[in-house]
Amino acid sequence: MCMAHEIACSCGKKHASFHMKDSVLPYEVISNLYCPECSPTLAHDAETMVRDNGWVIEYDMDVARLLSSQMKRTSEDVTPAFLFDEGWCTWNGFEPQDIFNSVKERQALMEKAKTDPKGYIDAVRTWSIDREERLRREGWRKAALAAEPAGN
Repeated sequence: MCMAHEIACSCGKKHASFHMKDSVLPYEVISNLYCPECSPTLAHDAETMVRDNGWVIEYDMDVARLLSSQMKRTSEDVTPAFLFDEGWCTWNGFEPQDIFNSVKERQALMEKAKTDPKGYIDAVRTWSIDREERLRREGWRKAALAAEPAGN
């Protein structure tokens, strides 16, 4: 089972939906979240933070490393990039509000089904691939990782 949590950024203007793989980590492993509006002046600490397209997630690495054995890793292997890229504490989708944005996009496709069923079928076939490519071009980390060949 996986848990999802919605967390507000430090300025309180935006929020992000997080996915916690296998429910190993509590949401408190996120010590701070910074949106593109509140992150520009932030001093980046690679030991506790990961950046993604203007957003910065600051992890409580003590909590993460305490639970490293449940992730089948040594505490030294657990880094912010590992937590994010391997899905232990990452966006719920490709970007911070993906769970909401993808629903809106799918609803727009459903409207097309009412007026153009053949066009709807064609759109559904390409939507996911085109969307992932667009998000990759926009600079979202998970979309870029998804585009990498297996084993990289």
